[in-house]
Amino acid sequence: MLFLSPEQYRARFGVEPDLSDLPEPPPPRLPSVVLLLPDHGPFLWDRSPDGRAGQLDPADLGLSARLTERLEAWAERQTLSGSRDWAREGEVLARELRREFDRRGLDVAVHLWSVPADDDA
Repeated sequence: MLFLSPEQYRARFGVEPDLSDLPEPPPPRLPSVVLLLPDHGPFLWDRSPDGRAGQLDPADLGLSARLTERLEAWAERQTLSGSRDWAREGEVLARELRREFDRRGLDVAVHLWSVPADDDA
């Protein structure tokens, strides 16, 4: 079997490749556990128990622009992490994030700061 880039295909056969029959890429897998951890760079992390881990992009999660903006602003203020108001805002944002997943019928656990050791989600 020979694999060619579109450029190689054009050079070899003199025509554009027909890409219309290529299957659509699968949608990205959503995590089952999201951790809000603003004091470690990006503020959303995948902590799914299936071994996936890493940073999450709000756009990949399909979050609303409004919630994304609020999360980003909250994470930027992480230097005030000792503030009770800032911590309470994080709790509110975690609940709102959970509600966004719930409204879409997605089973995603959301945790603030850390995932409980006994969490099976």
